[in-house]
Amino acid sequence: MDGIKFSAPLRENHYALWNWLANNPKKDKWQWPGWDTLRRLRIKTPFALCFLCEAFPGDDCEKCPICPCTACPNEGIFDKWILEIDPRKSAAIARKIRDAWK
Repeated sequence: MDGIKFSAPLRENHYALWNWLANNPKKDKWQWPGWDTLRRLRIKTPFALCFLCEAFPGDDCEKCPICPCTACPNEGIFDKWILEIDPRKSAAIARKIRDAWK
């Protein structure tokens, strides 16, 4: 499927999702083909369709590399991606989010 490798680890799925979004800037997170693959493998869909929210739940949210986000009270890079309407800028933001979790 689009040459994307899917696996259970959160970091790899985060990278695959945001890499796909960077290459498909007119799409939204819920449209990622990986969700179907994860469902077939019976892997739980992460909270808010966000692998980072799964890795940094609750009180660990502040440790998230893109915090603040929509789950947090302040605007952050994810909010900028959501609000961006220019596909080129959206792709650039998606690449930053993709590369944020090292």
